[in-house]
Amino acid sequence: MHFEKHVFICTNDKDAPKKCCGSAHGMDLIQAFKDEWAKSGNTSKIRIQKSGCLDFCGKGPTMVVYPEGVFYGNVQLEDVSEITEQHLIGDQIVSRLQIGYIANMLYRLYPTLLNSFSLYLSQSRDSSGKIIVDEIELIERINRTKKPTTKAQQKGVDFERAVTLGENEELFNEGIIDQARNLIPGKYRTQFYLESRYKNAQIYGYVDGIGDSIAFDLKSTSFYEPGRFQNNHQNLYLLGLQKYGIERLDYIITDFNAVYVETYDLKTYDFNPLYTQIEKFILFLEDNKKFIRDKKIFDRKTNDNQMSLFE
Repeated sequence: MHFEKHVFICTNDKDAPKKCCGSAHGMDLIQAFKDEWAKSGNTSKIRIQKSGCLDFCGKGPTMVVYPEGVFYGNVQLEDVSEITEQHLIGDQIVSRLQIGYIANMLYRLYPTLLNSFSLYLSQSRDSSGKIIVDEIELIERINRTKKPTTKAQQKGVDFERAVTLGENEELFNEGIIDQARNLIPGKYRTQFYLESRYKNAQIYGYVDGIGDSIAFDLKSTSFYEPGRFQNNHQNLYLLGLQKYGIERLDYIITDFNAVYVETYDLKTYDFNPLYTQIEKFILFLEDNKKFIRDKKIFDRKTNDNQMSLFE
């Protein structure tokens, strides 16, 4: 279910005499917000739940409202109706209670990581029935935990290098490399860096090449079915490509027996499923912040020059 707002209220407990939200009516706040929301009769989809430490212990009880990323501190039971009416319903920040600078937080994300989160949400399984990305695996991927390159991954790298650099073409079935090469522009720039924006998320990374007003990315898979890359988060690069006059992204895909093409266009592509997953991923990051070692994901120095449809 997609929630229009997500409210996290800290209920973390610490040993005395340290101040903490749990002992300062954190749980009471959760029930008070739920009761106030029910009383309002508002039909918007909203979720109110407890969270771990939000790192503002001295200003507890604390809470955060997403997708805006607004933190409130020293929240008392008598503040519940004001926050509900003014912010949760009226979309206006209650300035007297706002703390921190999270509203200026920029989450720096790359498509591979967002695609991993998509696998986590769907609980996709491999051929043996094992979940591909569980919560532990997702945290490890966020932290860029080094793991050996698999044979499938290496074969994909070899395919890309064979097409773009002409290396080790003999590793592939006859005609496969030529078929793929015939689908890319005659002249192109390789490993082209891009940045795109959605609200307070910056999506960054590389496409394999751009040329002749298109961008392309080479993909390999053991099994192909049409539309495989429909919801791939690399499609967000279309937002950044428009800066260079490019509105089309081609995936050139092989299962090593044939070559396929999927084309996505800025003007017709529906970004909403990707936006929804970005918002959910940011909630996941905040809820698991204490486990995340890659602090480059959290950046308070925003850059107003990034491409965005929401600024």
